[in-house]
Amino acid sequence: MFAASENLVSDGVGKVFLDRVLASIATIAIFGAWFQLSGPFASLLRSENSQRIAVEADWIQRLTQFAILLFGLTSLLKVWQIDITGALTGVGVLGAGLAIATQDLIRNLVAGMTNISEKRFETGDAIQIEGQFVGTVKRIDLRSTLIVGFDQIPRYIPNSDLSNSIVLNYSARKHRRIMLKVPLVLSATQEQIETVRDALRNYCTTSGDFYLDEDAPNYVYVGDLGPSSVDILIYIWTNGPDYEEYLAVSERLTLAILKITRDANTALAYPTQTLKVDPTLDFESLKAKG
Repeated sequence: MFAASENLVSDGVGKVFLDRVLASIATIAIFGAWFQLSGPFASLLRSENSQRIAVEADWIQRLTQFAILLFGLTSLLKVWQIDITGALTGVGVLGAGLAIATQDLIRNLVAGMTNISEKRFETGDAIQIEGQFVGTVKRIDLRSTLIVGFDQIPRYIPNSDLSNSIVLNYSARKHRRIMLKVPLVLSATQEQIETVRDALRNYCTTSGDFYLDEDAPNYVYVGDLGPSSVDILIYIWTNGPDYEEYLAVSERLTLAILKITRDANTALAYPTQTLKVDPTLDFESLKAKG
């Protein structure tokens, strides 16, 4: 149509009008295509195949569509040679006022993008906001983050609060720690204590339940001498971070402790107290007084 107008329409007002109409159609077609593509672009951000963080893509889609409409309208007015300098000045002043009024929203948007870029946590991670609570990340939006606590209550935390807080990401750990004390009775002999200790060391080394690399400290030693027990300290790490695996490993370790203790002909201690009664006390007189 542009080519036809060049050859078939003579110069003049009609040709100028036709050129502007054709330029307007082309502008609307181009910006309309971009407007339609904003939806598929936002859907890419929702796809968990591209990233695990579930971004609030609706915000991005709305902002993109608004920018496309603004630039498209500006281009159409430019085609028809309409001066919008004064209007843009007013829009700038209005925008400055809105920026001041919505500075909290803007701060949360910037903090949300910072949290996403730093990848401090992802959807599905169990995190603890130090000094507050522990929960699972369900959704990371540009304005706030949805965290569901273990009480199943959803909490919407502003991103600016998260960016300024110390966040402990339990899901990022590679192993779980097991630290416990095995209390043996005070009547246990040194040979029995050493037998239990050595058997526990052998179990931790050969059972295959524990991570034994150099970067993970593993200790099995006779530790404290308690009021009613001799304590053997076990400090060791599981092979993975899975909680159910941790429970299963802890169960097998507990059963092994019971068996090793019985095989060593000793017993586990429990808190006890000894009361000594003075036989010279007259309980009848004390009862009468009190």
